[in-house]
Amino acid sequence: SSPISIPKIVMGKFLAISTVFLLMITLSFVYPFITALLGQVYLSSLICSYIGFISMGLLCIAIGMLMSSFTDNPIIAAVTGEAAMIFLLFLDKVSQSDRIQSIPFFKSALSVFATQTRFNMFSMGIIRLNDLIFFITSIAVVLAWVIIANARRRWNRG
Repeated sequence: SSPISIPKIVMGKFLAISTVFLLMITLSFVYPFITALLGQVYLSSLICSYIGFISMGLLCIAIGMLMSSFTDNPIIAAVTGEAAMIFLLFLDKVSQSDRIQSIPFFKSALSVFATQTRFNMFSMGIIRLNDLIFFITSIAVVLAWVIIANARRRWNRG
């Protein structure tokens, strides 16, 4: 038994990893300042790109945690996490293939989960509310799955 509940453990781990990720992102703030000294920086595009990158990064962190909750082996967790993230990146390409385009149900089902087109909107300087909601709800759903997977593992071990 643990004095801390599983949701608190999962959220603590997510917040810890996210803090490290955000610290790495803040280190990249130097580059727009250097660019501003030598040229022009479009602040709106820069802010949108950072919002998109952070959103995509947080989703990848949540997916990595989900894959990690399925196994005790860190190498398997890393490999499956990377595979899941690469699958998300290529989901747009798969949904735009000729074979999938010929089946409207698959096209619409795959395009719902496609992350690259949503990220591309951010990188163009466009913040759409549905893209922001997609990333927030996706992170929440994946973290809920992590909580369920960890609770299930705890109960199976007895």
